[in-house]
Amino acid sequence: MNLFKLRVFIEMFIMALLISIPNSTLFAQNKNEIPVFKDKTKSIEERAKDLISRMTQEEKLGLIVGDGRFLPAVDPNTVEDGKGMIITDQRSKLLIPRLGLRSTAMSDGPAGLNRQPRKQGQKDYHNTTAFPTATCLAATWNTDSAIKVGKAFGNEALEYDFDLVLAPGLNLHRNPKDGRAFEYYSEDPLLTGKMAASMVNGMQSWGIGATLKHFGAHNQQTNRRYYNAVVSQRALREIYLRGSEIAVKESHPASIMTSYNRMNGFYTAENPELLKAIVRQEWGFNGFFITDFDGWGSAQAKLRAGMNLLMSGNQQEFNELKTALRRKTLDESTLDKDLFYYIKFKLGSPREKGVVPTSKPDLKAHAEIAEQAAAEGMVLLKNKDNTLPLKKAKKVAVFGKISYHLIAFGTGSGSVRSYKYRVSVNQGLKEAGFKVLKDLEKGYTDYIEKIKRENLVPPYFDNPKMRKDNGIVGNQAPPHFKERLVAFSKEKPLSKEQIKEYESRTDVAVITLGRSAGENYENGWLPMTPIERDLVRNVSEIFHAAGKKVIVVLNVAGVWETASWRDYADAILLAWLPGQEGGHAVADILTGAVNPSGK
Repeated sequence: MNLFKLRVFIEMFIMALLISIPNSTLFAQNKNEIPVFKDKTKSIEERAKDLISRMTQEEKLGLIVGDGRFLPAVDPNTVEDGKGMIITDQRSKLLIPRLGLRSTAMSDGPAGLNRQPRKQGQKDYHNTTAFPTATCLAATWNTDSAIKVGKAFGNEALEYDFDLVLAPGLNLHRNPKDGRAFEYYSEDPLLTGKMAASMVNGMQSWGIGATLKHFGAHNQQTNRRYYNAVVSQRALREIYLRGSEIAVKESHPASIMTSYNRMNGFYTAENPELLKAIVRQEWGFNGFFITDFDGWGSAQAKLRAGMNLLMSGNQQEFNELKTALRRKTLDESTLDKDLFYYIKFKLGSPREKGVVPTSKPDLKAHAEIAEQAAAEGMVLLKNKDNTLPLKKAKKVAVFGKISYHLIAFGTGSGSVRSYKYRVSVNQGLKEAGFKVLKDLEKGYTDYIEKIKRENLVPPYFDNPKMRKDNGIVGNQAPPHFKERLVAFSKEKPLSKEQIKEYESRTDVAVITLGRSAGENYENGWLPMTPIERDLVRNVSEIFHAAGKKVIVVLNVAGVWETASWRDYADAILLAWLPGQEGGHAVADILTGAVNPSGK
């Protein structure tokens, strides 16, 4: 080899050596470098974009449709059953192990964490608090009360390892028959917005997410999945959207759930003007949009409109989007943009921040908050000659089956299946020091047990349509009627002779009348029955003849007709659906421990 070739060889060897040293160092650095999506020194936006860039198209689809429902790691027992409500806990599951992505642990609301009820024989079970329903809370006109309830609610969500609560509801009371009206605050958009914002601020103070629902103009249960709400732009802005606008701007909720219905021809989940132009651009919403469970419409149209999560997700939606991506009628960049907001939420969850739940919220303290809020929301509709507070009465004749079976909340998504107890009006009066008639108490409790034991279909549901909707065969009520049986069954009839005998041994009469209501039904208002009207009239006439007072407590979901009977009663207390502490709250007002201030 000549000197020239040797020189060239040596120079090339040295150059290769110099080049290889930094490359090997760089390789070592890359190997140990934290991925951007795991680097908590980076902004959450940077982390979300990096995480999405590492996902396959199949994973992106699997996440945006049903929150991983069609990814292999999902347990099918934790997903929605197609009835428009979460039936079992949506607890978190590991979806994409290589990226550490988990499903979102969700729970319904809005009257309390709606966990799976205790199974028969289950010992290790954690209860939750049933707070006053939204209408009762709104009647306080006190945003501080809403914040307190929200904080207690949010704490239970955190300690029981939930990421997202599907509450509060803030549709307007436009239809008195709407079975879900108890889930909403008011007919007034200003009050609605302020109370919802306060609830969200309280809940999210713990780091969990809250959801405004059902957006928007969703005010009936009849044909709820496909009716078209035709609303002028002025009415839309001043009435139907105003409450949501206030809540978005004043509380920055983690998510907004779109409603089932169409609005001015478009499904709300398919309306880009509504979601993008108004909510995102005008209001500055930075959370994610979630569809109500098992709604109708086109998955492709929903993503184009700006939806971020399709729940509960079905195979048809998954296939529709997969086909659209293959045919290039939907660009993957649209999928990435929509997924971005949802991934941001996941990366900001308490679990992602290392919070370890205790499963031990302070339920005793939360019960006190629930009682205070319930009492503050109760409305004294009538108080003739200062009947209340009761000053001299010691013995009380407690009438009406609902006096012994409080309706704490409604049915469907707005129920609280994991509550530990509920205090009836009768129990509340006893614990406040009043004496009640044991035989009258036994007569009503036996009647209630008979209703449960016989399990007959209540009259309201005993018609062809209701039977078909609920899968009713024969005269037996289905298992999911547990919270409906007593509320919707007939009142116990009493003769005048029986009432007279009870009057002779007591100082005052308390009658509780009740109505439940629920999702998928137009049962927000049901007329007073002849038995109920006879009970109020007969008790009033007999007690008045003896110079004694009569108090009527309305344990109802919303609207109640009083014109035909109000002159009989000396005092009328509207208690709403007041949550688990309702009986204590009623007793607080009847004794004067709390001054009724609800409006």
